[in-house]
Amino acid sequence: ALAPNRIAVGQGKISSILGTAGSKVELTKVLAAGYAIPQAVNVHPGYNSIAYSDNVAVLVLEKPLVNATSANVGAKIIKKPSTTTNAAYTAVGWGATSNDGASYPNQLQQTTLAVGSKSVCSEIWAPYTNLTNSLCLAPIKSSSNVCSGDGLLVKVATDQSVGLAGILNLVATEDDVPAVKCTEEGAVDFFTTFSNYVAWLTQITPLKESDFVSTASFSYDSADIGDDEQSSSESESDSDSASEESSLDDVDSESSDASRSFKLAAPLVAIASAAF
Repeated sequence: ALAPNRIAVGQGKISSILGTAGSKVELTKVLAAGYAIPQAVNVHPGYNSIAYSDNVAVLVLEKPLVNATSANVGAKIIKKPSTTTNAAYTAVGWGATSNDGASYPNQLQQTTLAVGSKSVCSEIWAPYTNLTNSLCLAPIKSSSNVCSGDGLLVKVATDQSVGLAGILNLVATEDDVPAVKCTEEGAVDFFTTFSNYVAWLTQITPLKESDFVSTASFSYDSADIGDDEQSSSESESDSDSASEESSLDDVDSESSDASRSFKLAAPLVAIASAAF
C-alpha cells in the first residue's frame, strides 16, 4: 500500500496536476488545484497481497475537497448485493485501457459486467469457493473489461441513488491468476464486496452504519449477452484483435449507473483497494 503523501484525491483533468514534461505529478500543482492528501490510509488488517484477501482500505481526508462539487462520494454501500448468475452491474474507473498498462483514459470509463456462476469462478480461482467477501463477474464483451487501476462496482437503485457493491481485487483466467491480459479469453473479475466490511468501517471511522449503508431497493436485471459476447456462466469470449486492448466506454450524461451527482461531507472517507 502507498503512504498517504503518495496519494492525491480530487476531481478534474489529470493534465492540471502534471509537470511540464507531462509525465510526473507535481505536489504544488496538486494542492493548487484543490486536491487533498489523505490524513490517513487504513488498510484492512487481514490484507494479504499474495492471497488477494481483504483487499480494501479507507482513505480519510482532513477536510472536504474544494474542487469536487459534484463528485459521486455520497453513494452508499449495498448491504446485500445480488449474487445471482448473470445479474448485471456497472463497473466504473480510471484504470488502464491497454493490457500493458501503458495507456490510461482522460475521462471516467464504464462497462457492464454479469455475475458469474460459483462453479466456473471457483475453477478459475479456487479460494473463491469459500469466500463470502468477494463477487465474481464476467465482461459482457471481452473487448470491454476492467483492468489495472479500475475501480468500483455500482448499481442504480429504484430511487435513482447509486449503490456501491465492491471494488476490483483482481482479473484472472483459468491459466493465469492474475490474468496477463485483461481482455484475455475467459477472463473474469473478482471484486471485494463492501458489505462484508460494515462493522470494520464503524470501528475505524466516526461513522455509523446508517451514514454509509444504503436503505434503497435494488432491482437486478439479467445481462444482455449476445452471440458474440462473453457468457459469465460459461466463460466464453470472442478474442480477436480486441484482445490487445482493454477499452471501456466513456461515461456520458445519459449513462444509467455511473453518472450521478452527490454532495460532499466532512470528514470525507473514501474506500479504496489496499493494493493501490
